[in-house]
Amino acid sequence: MTDRSGKSWMAVGETDDPNAVIESFEAEAAVTKGSPVYLSADDKVSPSPGGDDAIGVAVKTVALGEMCPVLKRGRVKITALRSLAKTRCFLRFS
Repeated sequence: MTDRSGKSWMAVGETDDPNAVIESFEAEAAVTKGSPVYLSADDKVSPSPGGDDAIGVAVKTVALGEMCPVLKRGRVKITALRSLAKTRCFLRFS
């Protein structure tokens, strides 16, 4: 897959944004760095299957029960599962 970020030195799930907002949540399931996550009713995060209200992107790979740092605002490198028409992808989390 071609890296179109212009930041080939960054790994998926990393940020270079000095103003990034990162909050930690307990993981309800194993979470992979760079994956979108959603918040369940008990305030725990799980990998987002898509189509739900993701709250951010995991910036660390964690196992069930571990604290998972989640980037809620800022830039983060992700892997797109489909081809994107533009070279930049903006995700908005509420």
